[in-house]
Amino acid sequence: MGVHRHWLGDALSISLFRKEYKVPANVEVRPDGPDDGITYSDGWMPFWLVAVVEGGVRFPLHPLLRECLREWGLSPCQLLPNGYKIIMGTVRLNEILSINLGVSDIEEVYDLCKSAEGHTYYLRLRLHRTAFVTALEDSYKYAGEDRVFVRGAWEFGEAEPSTTARIPRKIGVPPSFQQRRELARRNRWRVNSDWHEKVRKYRDHHCRAAYSLLGYTPHYKSFLAPRRVTGIDSVLHGEDTGPGTERTQAPAPETVTVAIPSGIPVELGGQSPVREAAATKRAETGRRRLRQKFVVSSESRSTSSSEESEVEMLRGRRKRFVAEDLSAAAFGDTGEISVPSRGADVARSMSATDAAERSGRALRQSFLKNRTPT
Repeated sequence: MGVHRHWLGDALSISLFRKEYKVPANVEVRPDGPDDGITYSDGWMPFWLVAVVEGGVRFPLHPLLRECLREWGLSPCQLLPNGYKIIMGTVRLNEILSINLGVSDIEEVYDLCKSAEGHTYYLRLRLHRTAFVTALEDSYKYAGEDRVFVRGAWEFGEAEPSTTARIPRKIGVPPSFQQRRELARRNRWRVNSDWHEKVRKYRDHHCRAAYSLLGYTPHYKSFLAPRRVTGIDSVLHGEDTGPGTERTQAPAPETVTVAIPSGIPVELGGQSPVREAAATKRAETGRRRLRQKFVVSSESRSTSSSEESEVEMLRGRRKRFVAEDLSAAAFGDTGEISVPSRGADVARSMSATDAAERSGRALRQSFLKNRTPT
């Protein structure tokens, strides 16, 4: 039983639930039972209760949410709650910024990934992308697995045509990313950089925090906090380094525990002082690690370069001595020229080399002088 179960406890609670979350009169609502599954049955469609209370889901469903579920081939309970918060948060940003981000724009920023359970899916921020919605909880266990079942005109609005495709009623498997992207190209979809820039620069609602965009009070104590883009990386990708420009550098996100103070209204915009302090601390930790990594790499490069130069010097000296030995053997000299070991006296080695050179020249001159012409 999750923290929101009280909304479906009795008839009075369900009545308050309908009024709070604007459930129309032509939509029936009931709680889940012990024998209910997670798919459509007898005209009833299940939804995660937390997707309605916190995820911004309203009935009839928003067209963008229907389009996501339909193109991904997912029944509503196959998408985990954070996925609903990202989609409905995108809907809210479209309304605020007067833009029109769609399914392909969401797929440009997030990967649709399969969870460990096997039949559920979640959205994960892609590498070098800016999150549309921030401050997502790192676990939805506090919300439980409570479901709300709806029946009636829960899917389409009155003004929509009856030919509109329905969302899946059974457990489905999404098409591959390549197939979905090919479909987007056939529909002439292109990335709109102006829309993405507006999202990056939007600083209100606690920098696009889910609880502020969707207007709920968070019950979690830690949230997913992708590492911020700082320094040269932000210049290369043309993004700001201010609040809200968070991007992942690894598939596994970093969990940061932050206590949200009780006197900050979640409906209003602005940056929470606690979150700002946590972000500053993360940025400082990242800069310190980069400096340490740079120092270590510089020392390793200088050490390797000095060793390589010494090896090349010894290799050239060895080649010279081998050439002298071959010359002496060719002109009848039986004396051996030893290669000085590492650390030997330089003056003694040079004198031995000069003597070998003089001996070689004398032998060559004698050979040429005494040779009889043919």
